[in-house]
Amino acid sequence: MDIQDNLTQAIRTLTHAGIKTASLDAKILLEKAIGKDRSFITAHGEYDLDAKEQVVFLDLLEKRRQRQPISQIIGKKEFWGLDFEVTKDVLTPRPETEFIIEAALSLFKRDEAINILDLGTGSGCVILSLLHEFKQAKGFACDISHSALAIAKRNAYSLDIQNAEFIHSDWCKNLDNNFFISKLGNRGNLDLIVSNPPYIPQPERLGLDAELSYEPENALFAGENGFDCYENIAIGIKDLNFKYAIFEIGINQENKIEEIFRKVNIRLIESLKDLAGITRTLIFQKL
Repeated sequence: MDIQDNLTQAIRTLTHAGIKTASLDAKILLEKAIGKDRSFITAHGEYDLDAKEQVVFLDLLEKRRQRQPISQIIGKKEFWGLDFEVTKDVLTPRPETEFIIEAALSLFKRDEAINILDLGTGSGCVILSLLHEFKQAKGFACDISHSALAIAKRNAYSLDIQNAEFIHSDWCKNLDNNFFISKLGNRGNLDLIVSNPPYIPQPERLGLDAELSYEPENALFAGENGFDCYENIAIGIKDLNFKYAIFEIGINQENKIEEIFRKVNIRLIESLKDLAGITRTLIFQKL
């Protein structure tokens, strides 16, 4: 079967499965199966897949039909113009999380030698994108998952980012001022703390897209109201020496999260909306 016929059948299959991005996904899977780029697929609709390519494509297609995320199937996801390895052990990077990078660029100049802490790093997409922009910076990335840290380290290697240190920690449990003094000297000053923590309330899980069932629960859900991780972060960072903190949040969570951090003398200074007009990113300053 040639490229055009495969695409037509695949789009029909994915559309029937309720996948809104059926056309795009079919092309991505076909690229993966035959090892060709988009321009080849567009220009050579008459190309016949050999037996091996056909089997591989149908296998990939079935995985997507069952709603496995496209990023897990092909093993990567683009974020901030960079490719990141993605597996079932990490949250797939989302476009809205790029607002954290934009917020950081509004606070610091690219040539500043800032110190950054990323809490719950996952794939490392946030900290590594920041270090890609701030070449003189030093980054610390923690996660409770050893598997996630292994992926983040591989992403750092593939992106040739060497100024990142990865730490196994349940939020700030293994991180205090003494730790940062030993690493940075002086008072262990951090310039920026960032995090995209889990923020989905447990009761909402049944109404979510099927793709989320393939992603790690501990990267998505945060107790009955979605605020558990922010409360843990607030307690963990209140005694650290830092200037700013930037967090991604869920829909309609701004007021409660502002209250959580205000109680530990960390003040909200700016809220950023995503392209849909939803507040997604909060910038805090330590008083």
